[in-house]
Amino acid sequence: MLERELRIADETTIANLERSVSFFASTTILIIAGLITLLGSSEAVTKVLSDIPMISNDVNSWTFKIILLIVIFLYAFFKFTWSLRQYNFLSVMVISAPTPADNFSDERKSKHAEVLALMCSKAAGNFNLGLRTYYFSVSALAWFISPVLFMISSALVAYVLYRREFRSETLRNLMMNLDERKALNVEQKTIYKL
Repeated sequence: MLERELRIADETTIANLERSVSFFASTTILIIAGLITLLGSSEAVTKVLSDIPMISNDVNSWTFKIILLIVIFLYAFFKFTWSLRQYNFLSVMVISAPTPADNFSDERKSKHAEVLALMCSKAAGNFNLGLRTYYFSVSALAWFISPVLFMISSALVAYVLYRREFRSETLRNLMMNLDERKALNVEQKTIYKL
């Protein structure tokens, strides 16, 4: 990016990421509003659900579980909004980045690229934490049926996330590309020294 004058594609990519994060942040607010509404009518809901044998009709238990879900989604909301702000900062950093005409040293360009990459990584990391929260909220929903189902679903979600984030084909492809880029960069530096 630092070698190009036009950075429209870079800004478009960041804007696309911001839209995704913004969607989840606004959806999370709607979920929290629904849960607060549900919390206000806990007694009525437990009466309606009392005919279903698997679901507990204890109002205090129901209220605690709803509060837990509210806390989970508040955490997700703060992660999504922080990610959104970090992507906004990244967008400003891309716009203010030195252009090839500025004749910055390679060391200074490299430092700027590292800061951009770090900000992008932090924004993506917070977005990922928000998404993980959504996954674990499904486990919390299972608690309404049974504590055993809650434990099983939590373990299952942890296993699925572990497989996707640490053992997936996607990760192997990303790491392969990273290794290839590192190797290419080393080759280019060697050529420049010759």
